Amino acid sequence: MPEEIAEIEMFADAADERLMVELYLRPGRADGDALLKFAGALATAIPDLHGVASFAHVDSRSRGSDTGTPRLLHGTSSMSYEAAEEIYRVSAGAFFQTNRFLIPRMIELTIGERKGSLAVDLYSGVGLFAAPLGRRFDRVIAVESSPLSIDDLRANVPENVKVSSQSAEAYLASAAGTLKPELIVVDPPRSGLGEGVTAQIARLDAREVVYVSCDPATLARDLKQFASDGWRVGEIHLIDLFPQTFHIETCTVLRR
Repeated sequence: MPEEIAEIEMFADAADERLMVELYLRPGRADGDALLKFAGALATAIPDLHGVASFAHVDSRSRGSDTGTPRLLHGTSSMSYEAAEEIYRVSAGAFFQTNRFLIPRMIELTIGERKGSLAVDLYSGVGLFAAPLGRRFDRVIAVESSPLSIDDLRANVPENVKVSSQSAEAYLASAAGTLKPELIVVDPPRSGLGEGVTAQIARLDAREVVYVSCDPATLARDLKQFASDGWRVGEIHLIDLFPQTFHIETCTVLRR
């Protein structure tokens, strides 16, 4: 393995038939020939390899945010992922959930039988929730700031979903006083919503907020602020996306 590579991350499709490999590089100048040779060796060893891309960033945990523009080393830069009767395009470096057995259940818990005139999906990624929301609501606003996810998001959602390419903070600030959604869905990174976004959401006249969280600590912090703004926890569902690890996903429904 070339010494430039700090981390290797693999992503399989829902049928477990195709594989995307992402190489996260150490800082400094990468040996392009060595990376191409390594990608070719992977393709020879793994017949189901769909694509290999490299990123000039050391930490794959920031994927979908500041990993930079990918360099395609082999195959194609995106693949299709089928979940809950939706087909998503997912490109190298874009964020997507990884447990193919529980993704449909996560969508079901988040959306369920909810429907109405307007839903807002913050931290939308490639549209995991925005796409099915678009089948149940007259209008959906999907907000996503990652350049790596935004093109996939636009490709994945139906026409009644408006895509806003900016941060949740910026969008909520610009839409203050004009939004009246029945439902707000949030799926933030491990850092959670934070005081500013939580306060902005709390000021909106929504019937429900569904908070999908991958970190119980930041969820607890944000729920405390929601409670102080008059919201109550109606439901909490635990989703064990990473069995036999300490990681746990939660889906919390907040109501007033």
